[in-house]
Amino acid sequence: MRAIIASAENMAAAIRRDAEQDAQNRRRETEAEAQRYLDEARRRADELVAERVRRISELSDLIVERTESILERLDQAEAVKAQLEQLVRALGATATRVANEARQDETPEAPLPPPLSQEQSEPSPDDLDTARLVALQMAVAGAARDEVETHLARDLGIPDPRPVIEDVFSGR
Repeated sequence: MRAIIASAENMAAAIRRDAEQDAQNRRRETEAEAQRYLDEARRRADELVAERVRRISELSDLIVERTESILERLDQAEAVKAQLEQLVRALGATATRVANEARQDETPEAPLPPPLSQEQSEPSPDDLDTARLVALQMAVAGAARDEVETHLARDLGIPDPRPVIEDVFSGR
């Protein structure tokens, strides 16, 4: 009987060893499979990060290019604005000169009348049209209301330029 028990114990020990060895082999295979899965996941994550970094870099470059383009256009716009201001001022001076010449042509022998004063009558429709044209040109050039008003009163002799100013600056 002892021999049967010893034989059974030996068989049980051999089965246990085989089972433990089989479990270790499965554990190693599972760990190796898990490591391959992690390596593949890391590789894909690295590829995604690299693609995102590349795309962000492209977008950043595009933003910088567009910003530089806008800044360049703003610089050009300032130069154009200055040129337009000069042009409008020149047009205003020309309009004033033409208006004065037209007055001289109407009465060639008579001297040019002085600018209107507060005591004189209202400005003529031609004077008001000239004042509107000059005010409009100055407004387009960026002149302030008070600057235009002063010019109309002092240089064109309009006694009360406020209605002209209001007409031009209100956009009617």
